Amino acid sequence: MKLKRILSSFLAVVMAFGVVSLATVDENGNIFGNTLTAEAATEKTATKMPDNAITFSSTYSDELEIIPAASKNGMYYYNNKVIYFYSVANNTFRKIYDYNDKGRNKDTVICVYADAEKGKFYIVWLDSSNRNKKYYYLDEFDVKSEKFVSTKDISSLVGSNNLSHPESIGVDSQNRYYLAVYDSNQDKYIINLISADMKLLSSAVAGDAVYKFSGFDKTNGNFYFEGYTDWIYWGYSHDTQSLKCGNVKNNKISISNYYVDILYQQYYTPHYDNAVMLTNGDFVWTSTMSSAVRVLDSAKFDIADKDSSLPLKLSVSRSGYEIEDRYADSIGTRTVYNAATGDYLMYVNDNTIAELDSEGNKKSTFKTAYPVFAMYNYGDSVLVIEKDTDENFYVENLKWAYPTKITLSKTSATIKVGESLSLKATSDSVLDISFTWSSNNNSVASVTKDGKVYGNKAGSATITVKSKNGITAACKVTVQNKANNPDSGEVKQNGASSSNISANDYYTWSSVVKSNLTENSDKTLTRVESTSKGVLVEKYSANGKTLISKSTIKNELPIYGGYFSGKNNNYIVFGQNNKGEKDSAEIVRIVKYSKSWSKISDCKIYGSNTFEPFEAGSLRMIELDGKLYVYTCHTMYADSNKLNHQANMLFTVDESTMKTTDSMYEVSNLQDGYVSHSFNQFIKTDGTYIYRVDHSESNNMIMSGQYLTVNGITLSRYNKNSSSTNVAVTIPLKFDIHSGNYTGASIGGFEVGSGNCLIAYTKDISSSCKSRNAYISVTDEYFNKTNNVALTNYKSGTKVSCRTPQLVKINENLFLVMWEEYNSSTKKVTTKAKTIDSSANTVASATLSVRLSDCQPVMCSDGTVKWYVSDNSAPKLYSINPYDLTKRHEHTYTSVVTKRPTCTATGVRTYTCTTCGAKKTETIKKLAHSYKQYVTPATTSADGSITKKCTACGYSSSKSKIYKIASVSLSKTVFTYSGNNITPSVTVKNSKNNKLVKGKDYKVIYPTNSVNVGRYSVKIQFIGNYSGTVNKYFDIVPIITSLTNTSGGIKLAWKKVDGAYGYRLYYKTSSGGWKRFKDTTSTSFTDSSVVPNKTETYTIRCLDKDGKTVTGFNSKGWSKKYTASTPSISKLENTSGGIKLSWNKVTGAYGYRLYRKTSSGWKRIKDTTATTYTDSAVKSGRTETYTIRCIDRNGKTVSGYNSKGWSKKYVYNPPKSIKLNKTSAYIGKKESVTLKYTLSAGSTSTVTWSSSNKNVATVSGGKVTAKGAGATTITATTANGKKATCKVTVINGERKHLYINSYRVRVCDFSVVVPDSCTVVYGDDCVVFVDKYNKNKYGSGTLMWVTFSGRRKETKEYYLGKINSTKIVYQYPMGAGVGNVLDKTASQKYQDSLKNMELSIKNTFRFE
Repeated sequence: MKLKRILSSFLAVVMAFGVVSLATVDENGNIFGNTLTAEAATEKTATKMPDNAITFSSTYSDELEIIPAASKNGMYYYNNKVIYFYSVANNTFRKIYDYNDKGRNKDTVICVYADAEKGKFYIVWLDSSNRNKKYYYLDEFDVKSEKFVSTKDISSLVGSNNLSHPESIGVDSQNRYYLAVYDSNQDKYIINLISADMKLLSSAVAGDAVYKFSGFDKTNGNFYFEGYTDWIYWGYSHDTQSLKCGNVKNNKISISNYYVDILYQQYYTPHYDNAVMLTNGDFVWTSTMSSAVRVLDSAKFDIADKDSSLPLKLSVSRSGYEIEDRYADSIGTRTVYNAATGDYLMYVNDNTIAELDSEGNKKSTFKTAYPVFAMYNYGDSVLVIEKDTDENFYVENLKWAYPTKITLSKTSATIKVGESLSLKATSDSVLDISFTWSSNNNSVASVTKDGKVYGNKAGSATITVKSKNGITAACKVTVQNKANNPDSGEVKQNGASSSNISANDYYTWSSVVKSNLTENSDKTLTRVESTSKGVLVEKYSANGKTLISKSTIKNELPIYGGYFSGKNNNYIVFGQNNKGEKDSAEIVRIVKYSKSWSKISDCKIYGSNTFEPFEAGSLRMIELDGKLYVYTCHTMYADSNKLNHQANMLFTVDESTMKTTDSMYEVSNLQDGYVSHSFNQFIKTDGTYIYRVDHSESNNMIMSGQYLTVNGITLSRYNKNSSSTNVAVTIPLKFDIHSGNYTGASIGGFEVGSGNCLIAYTKDISSSCKSRNAYISVTDEYFNKTNNVALTNYKSGTKVSCRTPQLVKINENLFLVMWEEYNSSTKKVTTKAKTIDSSANTVASATLSVRLSDCQPVMCSDGTVKWYVSDNSAPKLYSINPYDLTKRHEHTYTSVVTKRPTCTATGVRTYTCTTCGAKKTETIKKLAHSYKQYVTPATTSADGSITKKCTACGYSSSKSKIYKIASVSLSKTVFTYSGNNITPSVTVKNSKNNKLVKGKDYKVIYPTNSVNVGRYSVKIQFIGNYSGTVNKYFDIVPIITSLTNTSGGIKLAWKKVDGAYGYRLYYKTSSGGWKRFKDTTSTSFTDSSVVPNKTETYTIRCLDKDGKTVTGFNSKGWSKKYTASTPSISKLENTSGGIKLSWNKVTGAYGYRLYRKTSSGWKRIKDTTATTYTDSAVKSGRTETYTIRCIDRNGKTVSGYNSKGWSKKYVYNPPKSIKLNKTSAYIGKKESVTLKYTLSAGSTSTVTWSSSNKNVATVSGGKVTAKGAGATTITATTANGKKATCKVTVINGERKHLYINSYRVRVCDFSVVVPDSCTVVYGDDCVVFVDKYNKNKYGSGTLMWVTFSGRRKETKEYYLGKINSTKIVYQYPMGAGVGNVLDKTASQKYQDSLKNMELSIKNTFRFE
């Protein structure tokens, strides 16, 4: 369970409780049932209170707040505007104060808070005598002195508006008041936190109405209150009262946006005073919405953590504690904390108070005389107020005490195997104690939780009953064998062939049961099996050996559903698909037959939201009190997504009329008995209730703590006189696998016995291991607690998987569970069996030489369990005595060596069956000689030897030679630096040139960090048949990683070497020697002294800081032939002199040869050593194409060329004029400005730039750079002499930015160069502020001025344009500009003054 958001949708409240929850029961059930196993020996009494002592008949109009006073042997209570004291000792009550006597309206009391710990009532009331203003007061009544200790005026804390009013009051342990009010001015509900001296500390919006404060946590500042929530369920709004929470830290109050739980739906299920803080600091509340009471560990509850589950200690469902139109029959949670035991005392229902520990285990109960109205801690006792249906109230002062003595009805008894006896326990306590019953020998005699003892095999056992406080009593039970102990066996029958072997096992979903065996009243056996030709019926003798009769029943509808043998009649269910989804179509027919198989009548069922009956599930039936219950499944009519979803389905049929009396087939939720995706169905009865089990595959959806759908096993029950949808539901197991329809589980059996519900199932070991273990789930019949017991415990990786089990009820406390185990490694199937009691304790176990099928085993009158199996053959009938599984079992042996073998004699192994003790032996072969090896190791200088000797008989084998170590070598002795750890491989050979084995003959010890350049040692240490040590050495040298031809030469690159300061480069000379040519600290260098088409060879060494070499070098080096890169023409320009070609310099090239493309190919036009050339032999309007290549000193080409070339159309149109983008400019002393020119349209020309005074500013390419204060003329001149000028003034100052804002709207943004000589400038920033006039003095308007804030921390204000003296009346809109003008003249004045300001700024600061 988690916090839920206020106004949550249906999906938003899907939250899990995360603790053990006692599941809901129906309106006729008692949550703990009639399962107590001891009776109290002491009389229980309740005292009727005087008439009119308490008035409480309506949860809306009546008020009742109680403060117990054990020291005064009574209680104080506020009841409908009157404070009373009731004496428990004298059974009298007296009035202390009556608010009705004030002569005021009855509604004058607004709210009351009772603080039992302080012993005070806090009462908020209204003085309505003043019609013009409402005055609210807070009374503080102390029960110890029976006086009002204070009356405080809280009117100012409620609000000034007469429509504002208080809602509720609360007080915490620090005497801070929590006053919830409705604030009419804000139209909000607010909680005010108020100090003890009535000062407002803080406030928080509550969201909706606050009805009542419930408790305050001393440890963490949490507080709880009841409030309003609009709860959205299935898309509809519901007015509900919910439990909400808040927190106070450092006198700051906050309220969560989430609610804790829905308490009740207003006007439907109201309840008064739903939550309280217990004396141990836990917080408890009750919800009539979910019929539950819940205990929260408030100290661990963080109200800000909306994602984690609530730290619940307990969640108990208690349906039936409020009934329709009787919601005033109780108040409060009726839960108290028992400090003596550390447990919770809680009214559950049926006039019962239960003691529960923190895990929900029942320890004891107390039966009150009447239903409990309220419960309170009362010193060391519990004060219980009860109420009958005639509105009479009663009081019990309950001392919760455990027994000191237990008495059993028998101390010794004798029974036969299969028989039972009931033991009865009584105690000397007023409480009904929940005892624990046990047997010291469960295989001999087992005992139920209510003291019923069953004999299982001959022997003796001690049955012990024990109370929670350790008091015990015992009875010795002797079990004797019956006169005729039935044998187990098998019979090969001569009936029709079929194949049902292992058909009970399923992987994802089950199917209908086609094989059935029943014992008739005359002890004969009937086989009923669905076949392709109809329903086969074969009758056999009691022992199954003789086939008496055989017939086939015609299928009345195409699909077989199931068979049931009733007390007086047989029933078969047939079905057919309804693909047209017609309500008029017959989908199921239940046919009634006589015991001699004559058809009597049928029940035809139509439509029923059924697309396919019995699909992806099974069908099982029971009968009770003349009714037949048919439980199955179906796929339903298509939903809006055109999907036919699958779910469970039930029909109840009157056996006499064969008419349905109840049905369930519509879509709903789990709390109404609907199970979405029900893949197997079981149904049983205990004579009063109908129990159903489903294999449910769906999403886990929860609302108000109850599952709507679930992926797991569902167990539901309902009273036989109730509707099949009025169910109690629990979840014995949630599956942890959900992949599509796959749940990793199967259910094989369900039985009810001795007050428990037992479910046999298998489950995958894990999501990654599809092998399954077998389990039994045990849930008490009132769904208080479930225990899942493993029958097997295979682990991940096993080859064994358990198949779907069969479960058979032998008696009320003995059950037989059988399952097959398949071993995927051996391909064998083994059948295991256990008898268990109703709590799943093992009685006996065995491995049986039988197989299972979908035929449900039945307990027969001869004391054996029978079923049949067919494997494409006639059936084989198995019989098992459940009281003696050893009579038919597969031997399971354990073995020991009884005679050990030697190398001169054989041994003996003896096997003993763990089940029956049968023995067998086998011979163990003689042992081989057990040699011990004696080794003289070989070395590098001498051979060694091996001698073997048997440790058993002393026999010695021949001596063998170990050849000496002849050579040890490394894979390489020189490595180039890589930055990685280098470990050369080692090869060791003996004198026979055979390689030795690393790890066996030697081990290699490498240096710990052989990364950097240098010399390293490898140690080879000989082991095993060799001894000694050899050291080998290798060097790491730097490596040139790449040689690349570039336009600048050959680029050498290498990796950085750790520890090296620098590097020395060498090239190989023509004589073959190495010549040093460069020392560098870089990791690359370009050799620009290369010659095209010549191959160069390089090597490298590392240097230290002193320039000394610290490593070796690669003697071979690395080579590269230098090829000059193909030059590229980078630019072609039209100039007045022709087309100008430009290109980049190429390293190694002496010069360049230029070509022009002609009609016949490339024509050489120029050899040059420059990097530009102007081709003057061009004509305007003609396009020329050029290319280039490198040449050496001899004029030979040494590079390639671009065969496509570069083209340019020569156009020369001399300009008629030239213009600059500026004719004047102001710049600061550190500034520059770029001038741009524009030539007359269509013209081209080169442009030269000049400055008339280079001391003021210089120009290059149009960029003017300030040099000193003054003025200069910048001139741009074309090739044909056209000119343009710009006057540039350099100011001895810096540029500033000036902003003018008006109501946060920027209206001006100036770029200003401020001279250094300007006296008004003190700093770097210039800001224009806009300030309001004082409204009282000037009315609406603005005042503007410029402020310069300087480094001297001065602030001066300079008014511009006398604006400050102008009164401007206008109103600003929300956006920029002036709008909503009230005075047009004033608005225009404002606009004009703004322009005057800009002009003044421009003139002052040379604005640009």
